[in-house]
Amino acid sequence: MVNDDTRIRKILRRIGKIYKELGAYLKDNRWFILFMLILIIEIVVFYVLKAQPDDHYVEYVNETEGKYPNLFLFIFIENIKTNTKVMLCGIIPLFLGSMVAAMLSIKGLITSLKLFSGLLPLSTILICTVPHGLVEIPCIAACMVFGCLISKEITLTILKAVRKKDLVFLDKTRKTIGLKKTVSFIFKSWLMIILPMTFTAALIETYITPLVMKAAGLI
Repeated sequence: MVNDDTRIRKILRRIGKIYKELGAYLKDNRWFILFMLILIIEIVVFYVLKAQPDDHYVEYVNETEGKYPNLFLFIFIENIKTNTKVMLCGIIPLFLGSMVAAMLSIKGLITSLKLFSGLLPLSTILICTVPHGLVEIPCIAACMVFGCLISKEITLTILKAVRKKDLVFLDKTRKTIGLKKTVSFIFKSWLMIILPMTFTAALIETYITPLVMKAAGLI
């Protein structure tokens, strides 16, 4: 029993250390993150004004949902696939992939909202989406930010290799962290932040949101 307790404490300390490392990295990039969040807000505004509902959205959802044994797996797996793609777009340097991923993600959210707004009152949409949206939307934003930070590190690594010296680019260290640590950051961010948030959002959407809707008399 003592050995088991010791192992558990070691695992918890290791997990705590990983979160601390991620927190330190994000803190070092806080101004860059703020800049990216402002850009995301601008993209949201643009699509609110310009986006149109996607005629194939409902058809795609209906076809895809039938491939899963239950609603939870459908929501969780589809969302984690999408979130992973958004993060991995950061592999493309110069932020090109991250910008495309951000615009497509925001377009998906806004067009879905516009589609449902044509079918349901806004109050109903909020009741149906707010419970899991409180986790899901920040998760999507986090994927965008992580993707951009990854793109930043890869871009700096490429530029450093060309110029043979470190570069100044909106962080305290004023140095690249290297591709090896960048890959580690990608994996740890996905495992410790994105995966738990996506899982939690799927649980809420599957089991909590219907209860809220029922309490509101919507079902």
